[in-house]
Amino acid sequence: ISKPDELDSKVAAALPVAGEAALRALAHLGLQRGETLLVLGAAGGVGTIATQLAIAAGAKVVATAGEANHERLRALGAAVTTYGDGQLDRIRALAPHGVDAVLSASATGALGDAVELRGGTTGRIASLADTSAFELGIDFLAGTPADRSRETLRTLVSAWRQGRLVLPPARRFALHDAVAAHRELDHGHGTGKIVLVP
Repeated sequence: ISKPDELDSKVAAALPVAGEAALRALAHLGLQRGETLLVLGAAGGVGTIATQLAIAAGAKVVATAGEANHERLRALGAAVTTYGDGQLDRIRALAPHGVDAVLSASATGALGDAVELRGGTTGRIASLADTSAFELGIDFLAGTPADRSRETLRTLVSAWRQGRLVLPPARRFALHDAVAAHRELDHGHGTGKIVLVP
């Protein structure tokens, strides 16, 4: 599939990884119209895309993110709260009838809260980055290059063309700054994906 001319090439470079992970996670969770999805760490590339695709599919999304990203996520249609101490009560206030599924899109360390929100079960909780999932018996979704198919790209580009998907800006680092890029990634609070450019 060819990149649309009007799509920034740095953003397009990050789309296959983040977009595929978001689609795969939503399919794994079996999210249905009218259900409530909690996205932990919604400001990153995967979380932002998953939030929009879930909303476009008719789900309600409750998202956790740093305060600097609240306005952007609300503009996409999510109900947003800050992660960290007290988040369980804040999430319950935004989803008084509970959450049907949980996607952990970053290593926020909040999977224990996710289990509690799901009534003590690990069903319909999936993690893409938080390795505490292994200890808790939660599905950890590790993708492979084979998951990034042309059909997946067509789905994502189509959603973007139809205005159902606003792609987060990529954080650009020069190739010689790869160490700084890894440090930024370890920090875990940025938006979008990191792209190394020559």
